[in-house]
Amino acid sequence: MKRKAFLLTVFVVLAFAGAIFIYQKFYRKAKINVWNVIPAQAVAVFEPGNCSTCTEEITAHPLWKFVHTLIFHGYSTNDLTTQLIRNITRSEGWMLSVHVTRKNDFDFVFYWPSRQDVSGWFPSQGVNITERVYQRIPITEYRWDDHVFSVITLENLQAGSFTPYLVEDVIRTTSTEGGQSFAALAAPLASIPRIQRDAGNLFINMPAAVTWLNCFPEQPLAITPAGTVAALDIRQTKEGIILNGFTLPGIADDYLRIFQFQEPVSFSHKQLISERSLVVFHMGITSGNDFYTTRYQGQKAVFDSLSGLSGVDLSSVYGKLGPEISVCLLEQPRKPFTKVVLFDATDASAWSGLLDRLSKAAEREDTLYVEQYGDHQIREIKIPEIPARLLGPLASGFGRTYYTLINKTFVLAPSPTGLKQFLDDIESERVFGKSLDFNQFLESTLLESSFSMYMNMSALSGLLVPYLSQPWQDWYRQHQTGLNTPGFSSLQFSHLNNNFYTQLSLTTVAGKIPAVAGKAAVLQTRFPSGLYPWVYLAENHTTRRFDVIVQDSAQAMYYLTDEGKVQWKLSLNDRACFADRQIDYFNNGKLQLAFVTSGMLHVVDRLGNYVSPFPVRIPVQQPEYFEVVDYDNSKRYRFMITDEEGRIWMFDKQGQNLEGWRPRNTGGRLSAAARHYRIHGKDYMVAVRQDGQVMVFNRKGELLNGFPLNLDARPAGDIYLEPGAGASGSVFICVSREGVKTGFTTTGKIVSREPLVKTTVTDRFWLVAESNRKGYIIARQSPAKLSLLDENGKELVVNDFTGNNPVSVSYHNMGSGKIFYTVTDQHQDLVYVYDATGNLITASPLPLTAVALSKNGNPQIVGIGERTVVIENH
Repeated sequence: MKRKAFLLTVFVVLAFAGAIFIYQKFYRKAKINVWNVIPAQAVAVFEPGNCSTCTEEITAHPLWKFVHTLIFHGYSTNDLTTQLIRNITRSEGWMLSVHVTRKNDFDFVFYWPSRQDVSGWFPSQGVNITERVYQRIPITEYRWDDHVFSVITLENLQAGSFTPYLVEDVIRTTSTEGGQSFAALAAPLASIPRIQRDAGNLFINMPAAVTWLNCFPEQPLAITPAGTVAALDIRQTKEGIILNGFTLPGIADDYLRIFQFQEPVSFSHKQLISERSLVVFHMGITSGNDFYTTRYQGQKAVFDSLSGLSGVDLSSVYGKLGPEISVCLLEQPRKPFTKVVLFDATDASAWSGLLDRLSKAAEREDTLYVEQYGDHQIREIKIPEIPARLLGPLASGFGRTYYTLINKTFVLAPSPTGLKQFLDDIESERVFGKSLDFNQFLESTLLESSFSMYMNMSALSGLLVPYLSQPWQDWYRQHQTGLNTPGFSSLQFSHLNNNFYTQLSLTTVAGKIPAVAGKAAVLQTRFPSGLYPWVYLAENHTTRRFDVIVQDSAQAMYYLTDEGKVQWKLSLNDRACFADRQIDYFNNGKLQLAFVTSGMLHVVDRLGNYVSPFPVRIPVQQPEYFEVVDYDNSKRYRFMITDEEGRIWMFDKQGQNLEGWRPRNTGGRLSAAARHYRIHGKDYMVAVRQDGQVMVFNRKGELLNGFPLNLDARPAGDIYLEPGAGASGSVFICVSREGVKTGFTTTGKIVSREPLVKTTVTDRFWLVAESNRKGYIIARQSPAKLSLLDENGKELVVNDFTGNNPVSVSYHNMGSGKIFYTVTDQHQDLVYVYDATGNLITASPLPLTAVALSKNGNPQIVGIGERTVVIENH
């Protein structure tokens, strides 16, 4: 009996257990995990945090408006759309994923628990509700205005999107075997701990993020993915918004694999990197041998070719590489960007030997290009893309390579001019290491990293606009005034335990508030006598701002601060003619003013004191142009002065007249200032007469072969040099009054002659060089209007008010896309200031006789009235 009872009990228990198993297996469906329905091709997934205070701090931050406006760019701000998103984001456990929807756009899928009827979120009228079925799953579509919001219900959760086919992707993910969800992609990150109390977590599909980035430019960018997937926590700091976490390295083309055998390093290159850099890629190399091995595996043919060409064992040279490599992107006139590459060597002689051998191997002439520039010797390698072949694809863009050595750091640039400008910035300490703003920003970043990208977003944003696709150009211009865009930002990866600790930092631009039309601060300073119609801006080496110099009819010269306060006064014998730039007479970083009056050469310091032995008497009675010449950046200055009859004098640093220039007579008045040009290590003095005769001299004042050259035209305005490969490839551009653009070389050959488009037979043309020789424009004046044209003849600015009045035009490229043009009507004493789009930046023309634009503002306008200096901060 007991045995039967026992067997019956066992049978009942087994039957009950079997029933539970059958129910669980075949009848009861497990709750769906939201991660398993998110498509693997999603760019990113946002998971809100459990800290409401953290979320409130993030959304209150000045940068949040920029981020929110960017990511929800396609969403209208009507009440229904706003309320719908608010209802979703109030649901506990909601999430969203980001997806590229077409070439230049992206959208989201929202996920939330299915605890309420979504139709209750919509008004009873004005919304059309329809339903369709996809793979046996009903899709409800809510339509209003031009919006369609599609919703599906998957057991315990719902998903919706304003892009209908994205919910179809979700359905396909749920019905596909083989781990096609985002969960499978991010599974290795599950064991990595994350901060519990924060504003949320962002999971990024790194290869898909490259596709997302290419939504913005007109032409796709060649970007190598860094890692496979990243998991980042989001938090807010006083300086900005920071995302940090970990990134999983990938294989094959993953860029991070280069650093899997490298230790993180600090950013010491900041002491050598120009503050003009817009983007800096920084790499830490603690094992040059491992760097070589990793790169050799994918570039075997390239490395073998370089080894054979140079006769050097590259593996031994790479063993002496490190610890830092930096690639800097800088603004370049008339082109998107240029690059400068820096890399360290533990043994500089080994790398100098390699570069010198490559230089000699590619040189077909008897002599190598070697140029002394200050304390640096510049050499050339004519082999294309040498930096990219040696250091990786980030260093591409070099047709030729010009390089020099600073201690144990090599500096490479694709042009001698670009390299010299970079060296000038280092010499004058205009580098990131001396920038207060940048160093404050660095305090919020990783002090050591394997790979970092630093971006000056405030400077970069304006430059990128012309390269954006049209929808994003329109978006930027619509929102640029009201958005507080990021300042310095960074993305950093630091190798740690086979993964990469990752940090993305976004900061605001401290103290920089967009100007509001009509709200410019105006400062005025009055003088006892009338002022000459010119203004000279002098850089103050202590403040790095630009002060103001003017002169009155009583021949008194005044030095004013950028706020209009008179610092000192100097009595002169005649009207002053200033040099094209200031000088560092004592080679100590302090700047002086050089100018000439009738019969006198002057050099004055910032306090108004003469530098000995100046003033010096000179035989120039009617000076018209004055240029400072420094052949090799040695500060052994020469002063080149041209008078109104076209005679050219050259004086040394002490004011002594040089042999061959006592004077050098060109035979007639010049159309523009005689200038010194250094081309491929050789010096040329170029003078163009008003009748079209061109003279080119060497240092000794000797006329070169092929000159004088008859342009068969009457040049008007400035002369501009388009640099090229060597003297034969560099072309001087001038424009005739009749509208012919002519190009000639230092070899005495006319290489181009192009007629410009006329609107009337009486049109008058002239060339206007940018104030820092960063390019040029062409002015075209007719009785009806004045037009400013770009180099290709495209109309930039139209002024309908000057007529045939005498006018002066200036062109200023202040960097970061800030371009301005000024037109001064010399008959009506009116000044027009235009921005890059051809719009006036002031409410009306300014009643001034002369104007200059200073980088102290955005911009700062410095104008001359009859007895007044007017300073407007925009």
